[in-house]
Amino acid sequence: MPVKRSIESSGRVHAGLGPRKPIVARGRSPRFIRSGQGGRIWLHLALGPSFWLFILWLSQGVPYPTRSHIFSLMLTWVVASFFIEKWLFIKPSHRKGQLAFLLTAFSVISLIGIPWSFARSPYFAEIPLVKWSPFVPQGKEWNRAAFYYAMGTVPVLFDGKPIFYTLPYAKGPPTKFPEKVIARWKMPDIKLTLEGPKTPGDPVVPARIKECLKIGLSPACASLKEALLKRHFKEILTHGAVDHWQIEWFDVTHPALSIDEAPKGLHVTAQFESTDPMPGRSKIKYEERYVLIGPRGAHQTLILQRDDTADGKRASELLGKMVRGMRVGDALVPGRLLLSRTLSQTDLNGLLRMSKPLPFVSKIAELQLTLISKFTVEPGDLYALFHLGGTGVLFLRKVIKQRDHPEWMEFLTQIDEWSAAQKSLIKSATQYAQDVAPGTDQAEQLRVLLMDAQKL
Repeated sequence: MPVKRSIESSGRVHAGLGPRKPIVARGRSPRFIRSGQGGRIWLHLALGPSFWLFILWLSQGVPYPTRSHIFSLMLTWVVASFFIEKWLFIKPSHRKGQLAFLLTAFSVISLIGIPWSFARSPYFAEIPLVKWSPFVPQGKEWNRAAFYYAMGTVPVLFDGKPIFYTLPYAKGPPTKFPEKVIARWKMPDIKLTLEGPKTPGDPVVPARIKECLKIGLSPACASLKEALLKRHFKEILTHGAVDHWQIEWFDVTHPALSIDEAPKGLHVTAQFESTDPMPGRSKIKYEERYVLIGPRGAHQTLILQRDDTADGKRASELLGKMVRGMRVGDALVPGRLLLSRTLSQTDLNGLLRMSKPLPFVSKIAELQLTLISKFTVEPGDLYALFHLGGTGVLFLRKVIKQRDHPEWMEFLTQIDEWSAAQKSLIKSATQYAQDVAPGTDQAEQLRVLLMDAQKL
């Protein structure tokens, strides 16, 4: 039978066995939805990317829904609702069951996901506020130091062994702060990174931040929370999918400090599994971040990376005590005065006369801690860099001379690690000296010390 051709009122020609019955709409939908093929295109363009963005978030282990994830769900729900509205105003004989099911599923998922996302997102939820008591250190396990705008007591021993600090090189001084300092508590499983000031956007005073943390559904506060946390989430997720998160705001009520100088800020804890754990080491890892916020809104972060062992838990407690014993200001002068006074009381001749390994190594570690601290509060201090290189070479020569002595045999497993840290420190001090005072006698002497250290 020959195929008939008919012309509809719209002027379009189609093939069929007879005139096609036009679809009668009982209501009016948006124009882009009323067009058949165009509607399907809009369905894919609007629903597809936004819905799959939400699915991608679920699969990647992102800690909480961001504002873009919530917006994608809302967009999915709005567009799906438009299409369902069109479906409802079409004659039942022309409804497509599969399409109706798909649109309803999109809409239901979005309606469930939107409030669920609001409830889970820290940007739209209240963050707990906690108060901590101050910590007053006692004993020889603690020493006074200052890092950038924070000063207080820091541990000098962990598990009975001295803690060595390193100063990774990065362009900045003398006009900028050194990027970070690393405390090697128990390498490679436990280490503490002390970052230089990194303030996201315009500084916001702690009182305003604390006020926003108590507010849930507020666009302005959501933007502030995202600015505070986004970098930390992004960096932590480089380790892999996170199994558990905890976020809180802490205030230390210190009777000897003003409200502005008492330590306060965000405490973020993340638990995840190591993708490639070393044999005999814990597979579960933790990263804790204390974001100290100064009186004028400057951010300074302490990052503890540890494993799920007794030593790791002890490191977490030790860092908590360290934070509770700090003073966070907005000036560098108090730290400079403290460290200058400490260095003036150092007895280098007594250090040279030491023969027992533990007192000698501990004294070197404490002296280098003071020198590194001095460089963080005064990035143009060539004196601190010069003596860092000198103490490093002194340590290497002492170890080579004494390592076969019976008293040093106990520390043979640590000697190689300590020596590697000293060589790294000497190299960084030399590189910083070339930036701070290129061509000076001290910079050239450091370069000679570095060549000597590489031969040891």
